Amino acid sequence: MVFLATLAFVGGLLGYLFADHDELARQIRDPRAAFEWFGAGLTTVGAILATFRMHAHGPTALWRAGPLLTFATWQLATIYLCHDIPTEKPAEQILYGHSPDCFLFILAISIPVSSALFWVLCQHRIPLGSSVAAMAGLSAAAASIWLMQFFHAFEMNIGDWSIHFAVIGIVVGCAAYARHILSSD
Repeated sequence: MVFLATLAFVGGLLGYLFADHDELARQIRDPRAAFEWFGAGLTTVGAILATFRMHAHGPTALWRAGPLLTFATWQLATIYLCHDIPTEKPAEQILYGHSPDCFLFILAISIPVSSALFWVLCQHRIPLGSSVAAMAGLSAAAASIWLMQFFHAFEMNIGDWSIHFAVIGIVVGCAAYARHILSSD
């Protein structure tokens, strides 16, 4: 819980200090943006709680499924909410628009969040399981998307969503690989 409270405090403080408050207020009034923020936050909290619970007591079906269910609901609802937004950009413009910024932001925030989470988990001297590492990666990616909403105008279409979804997969894969490296020590 201390990790979750620290993450929320640091994220909220960064948002308060550096976000465009007028733009943020406008975004929150948009139901699609509010749902994206709520879904990312709920997935973050659920995945962090599941990570610590599974690490301390072993993975169970309930603790594996809970955060994955919130994640799936968040992603499916985001697809539904964004499907009618036209992809006004040609495919090559997605690569040069704000999608690469999203990709880099999510990676840049996920690395320190997952590193801090792995450090806390390794303090318990309990071997790190692969499902725990994957859940830690999911929580780091969701936390970075939650934080990104402070600084990023919500203009998501299916192309943007696919970039977000791909980087979540990369973060989860890197977390699983990091577990492999940590367990070989």
